Amino acid sequence: MSDREMTALVVEDEAIIRKYLVLVLSNLGISCVGEADTAEDAVRLAAELRPDVVLMDIKLRGWIDGISAAGQIGRDLSLPVLLMSAYDFEESALMGSCPGVMGFLAKPVTPEMVKEAIATLF
Repeated sequence: MSDREMTALVVEDEAIIRKYLVLVLSNLGISCVGEADTAEDAVRLAAELRPDVVLMDIKLRGWIDGISAAGQIGRDLSLPVLLMSAYDFEESALMGSCPGVMGFLAKPVTPEMVKEAIATLF
């Protein structure tokens, strides 16, 4: 990465968790350029804002889930996505079927988890 500030889009339908993630990113020196609570908004904002990374919950309100949105963002925009979930899921199956998914964070997400996941991307 260059010396410019890294940017992120946070996609989480629980407002308190979304705000927590924005704070975690800020403390890591990463600017949150957008927030979304639906997959539809995530895809739109990712295209508009072109963040360096997208942190996205798997289970979201709306017609599209985070997995489908991550696939679309990865396929159409070539942006890396870190998926988050409080539920068990098969990481290897998702990695192979979802372009752009570069990692997984199990909830509850800690600052150390976010730092480590992002460090593996850049």
